Amino acid sequence: MKVGATTTDESIEISRDWITIGSGKPVESLTSVIAFADNLSRTTKPGWFIPDIDKLRANVSLIQQIKGKEYFWSSTPISQFVWGANPGGRDDVVMETNIGWFRGVALRTFVEQSEPCTPPPTTTTVAPTTTVPLTCASGGLCVVGDTGPGGGRIFSVNSANDGSLTYLEVAPADWAGTPPPSSLVSQTKVIVAPGSSGDGANALASSYRGGGKSDWRLPDVAEMTLVCRSANNTLSAGAGMWATDASSRTGKSTMSVASRCSAAAAGGPQEGVVRPVRTNAVSAAVRQAAVDYYVANPTTTTSTTTTTTTLPPTTTSSSTTTSSTTTTSTTTTTSTTTTTIRPTTTTAAPTTTTTTLPVAPCVNLQNCQIGQRGPGGGIIIDKSGSTAVPEYLEIAPAGWDKGGRDPLVVASAAASAASSYRGGGLSDWRLPVAGEIEIVCKFATRQLSAASSACPEPTEKIDPSFGDGTGARGASFYWHGSQPIRDRMDFASVRRSQDADASSYVRPVRKWVYAPPTTTTTIPLSCVRGGVCKIGDISPTGGLIVDFSGSGSSMTYTEMAAKEWRRFVDPRASGEPALTLAEMKSNVATFAQRTASPWRLPTDRQMRAAFLFFANSPTFGPDCAANFSSWRALTLEQEPYRVGGGISYWLEADGRVNRFDNFHFPSGAAYYDVGSESKFSGRPFAERPYRGGGNPAPATWPNGSTGCATRTIPTTTTTTVLVGCSGGGRCNIGDIGPSRGLIIGIKRGPTPGDVTYTEMQIANNSTFDCQKTGLGSGCLGGGYDDFVSTRGLNGVFDDYPTVAELQLVARSATLKRILGLKNSWYFSSTYRKTAMLTGDVNADSLADLGRSLEINDSTLGVAVDMSGYNSAPREVTTAFFRGVNIWKCRFSCR
Repeated sequence: MKVGATTTDESIEISRDWITIGSGKPVESLTSVIAFADNLSRTTKPGWFIPDIDKLRANVSLIQQIKGKEYFWSSTPISQFVWGANPGGRDDVVMETNIGWFRGVALRTFVEQSEPCTPPPTTTTVAPTTTVPLTCASGGLCVVGDTGPGGGRIFSVNSANDGSLTYLEVAPADWAGTPPPSSLVSQTKVIVAPGSSGDGANALASSYRGGGKSDWRLPDVAEMTLVCRSANNTLSAGAGMWATDASSRTGKSTMSVASRCSAAAAGGPQEGVVRPVRTNAVSAAVRQAAVDYYVANPTTTTSTTTTTTTLPPTTTSSSTTTSSTTTTSTTTTTSTTTTTIRPTTTTAAPTTTTTTLPVAPCVNLQNCQIGQRGPGGGIIIDKSGSTAVPEYLEIAPAGWDKGGRDPLVVASAAASAASSYRGGGLSDWRLPVAGEIEIVCKFATRQLSAASSACPEPTEKIDPSFGDGTGARGASFYWHGSQPIRDRMDFASVRRSQDADASSYVRPVRKWVYAPPTTTTTIPLSCVRGGVCKIGDISPTGGLIVDFSGSGSSMTYTEMAAKEWRRFVDPRASGEPALTLAEMKSNVATFAQRTASPWRLPTDRQMRAAFLFFANSPTFGPDCAANFSSWRALTLEQEPYRVGGGISYWLEADGRVNRFDNFHFPSGAAYYDVGSESKFSGRPFAERPYRGGGNPAPATWPNGSTGCATRTIPTTTTTTVLVGCSGGGRCNIGDIGPSRGLIIGIKRGPTPGDVTYTEMQIANNSTFDCQKTGLGSGCLGGGYDDFVSTRGLNGVFDDYPTVAELQLVARSATLKRILGLKNSWYFSSTYRKTAMLTGDVNADSLADLGRSLEINDSTLGVAVDMSGYNSAPREVTTAFFRGVNIWKCRFSCR
């Protein structure tokens, strides 16, 4: 921006990009903002700086004119904060709570006389030409702010590697005119349930015919954000603006202009404003023709002025004479200026590598080279396979997204963002997987020639087209992996992390194989795209093919889900946690519902087929138990399905739906009728119809394993998996039982496995055993049956312990401490009843004495002293009571 009127006055240049700090302390983060300016000074021209608060105040209106009304950093700290400017142009403080709002832009000052913005005037007159490049409105070159071919305003210009340009045009504010008669439309506002058949927002936008164009449509969230934050924004600050959103459940979001252009997913009928956009492409040939025209035909402007000019000495030379003449005259002059083509608002960042990579498209697809442009318009960054059938990895070019930079999205939107790219008209773009992200990292760090398969040592010299363009560590995290996505890698620091809730960048890749041309057959579809599958392929529903059965059209494939399948059920889940059979069935049912595929728990036959795939060359003994030395080496595509560790998996079959069976993967053995309280891992399986195209090689079983494909591997009628005491299994004195009490007695019956346990209730307070008596009566014991009035006999712990069990506890300080028993007498299950004849000895007659006689029964409980000094039982009238639960062992009882 020119500040003064002459070429000796100072001019100010504003950086095309800016830096936003996501989190951190302001004063510490200021170093990253200043580093942004320093990087521009190193990579472009020297002199870039972050303005201090005074410089920011003086130029904030100029900055906001170019960059929009945002919050901006200064380089002036104050205590633990930093000064900035708010959208109103007033001073503001960058604090830890709002640090992500502020943008850092760099400035550079220069004098036009020594660093001219335009070429110097020339007096060369070029004959006019009749072929003049088209204007923006006529389909020619445009810059942001121009009126486009559809009568709207250009708000984004993207340049591709091949030299072509793509413009995004937004309709004017009064585009709707008189709204069409519709109950859904009122002054271009639409009330609509997103995703319903009557989607009025889409219909209204696509019905617009500005400039006679029929390609107007509803913008997506990224496009609406560009419009909202552009310097020439004409959006209303009232109701939200409709935008499509692939990451939203309803496919729609609304953007609030008043809330700093923030978008929120639309969840139901609501009101929003419609502003259509359209895409206009200009080919590389049209652009080059315009450039060539302006080079050969500079724009000429003529002005007639009377000036006094001092001409410099004129010298002419020949073989005979030399003369010099100096004159001063008043003349009328015609000045000619050269106008160059207006620059686009985006410039493709240069890519530098250790070697100069060619940018020409690959013509011979059987022998493409790394660095050439592939069929999808991207750059080939890896080559594998054979000479006859090579396999290539191609990465999308810089600026592949509509926003001109790699999109920054959350994990749940990463896969759809990559797969929505249609470079070269192809639909097989996707996120890179674990091994491919290393190659992408080497490409981003200009180290493709490195011999290591992993991305080299940390560097901050990543290509500016990656991340946020700064090359700073932590500013270039990229998503990779298979669904569900949560793995990401920072190219600058080569740091890896897992975070399903963070935002990271997306750069699509595609892997394609050159197939030699043939005149008799076409290239068959791969398994993942619906073609013929073989063991180890990935199915169209994302499973690993481990088996198939039948033949011809009746053949079915068996596939197993990936290790992280439970993230579809719970995004926080990781790995394969052990769950009960009921819990696992519920998880698998939810997984099947959310993926719309018939997933279920495997049968023993299906799990054994998976075992055969992962185990290297297993052999089987007479009992069909497996013996093998190692696990199969997996490919990158198969890695998410790895089975490792000593994991057992739940099984389920049609005839055993209420039984508890499991498969021990390290040994290849199936176990039946295990404890119902046991917890095992789960890996769903599905059977899919065969899709024809030929019969692949069937699964083969090792030699000498006749019958083992269907035979039951070691079967037991009782559990072979130990069940703990708390699950109703085998117990020892001092264990915690299934009722959360303490085991104090074990009684074994006449047959193996017949075991009875006594489990005593554990006190939860110091007055647990006290008799319920009057207020202030103290903590007292009651009579033998008094506990009935205080504790009741309808609970779990409703029996008396035996004398022997109480004596065992009395002799163990540890058991007494855990149970919280008092150092006093406790009733046992033994008691004595006595009968006493009483009468009135002072009766006047024998008849009166007989009438007064009565028999009184009394019950005395046998108690044991818990003090430990004397554990001999004694008949007492009052003592404390602690109830026990007596139960039979159910599992692992032998």
